[in-house]
Amino acid sequence: MVKVPAPEVRSVLESILLSRSCPADRAAVVAAEVTRNSLEGTYSHGVNRFPRLVRHIDQGLVVPAAAPSQL
Repeated sequence: MVKVPAPEVRSVLESILLSRSCPADRAAVVAAEVTRNSLEGTYSHGVNRFPRLVRHIDQGLVVPAAAPSQL
């Protein structure tokens, strides 16, 4: 098994999000949370699910720059 230091994982995930026009502040938070979830054993929201998030961004299903609003 290959072990990658958590700061390196976070950095790579953040750079992937930034390359897809995710605002820097959100990219940092998402990368940190995804990394933390994997470290804590919450694999349903960890690194193993990150490719799905990226795929959804690429397909236009997730808009990284979108902000929630009240109706």
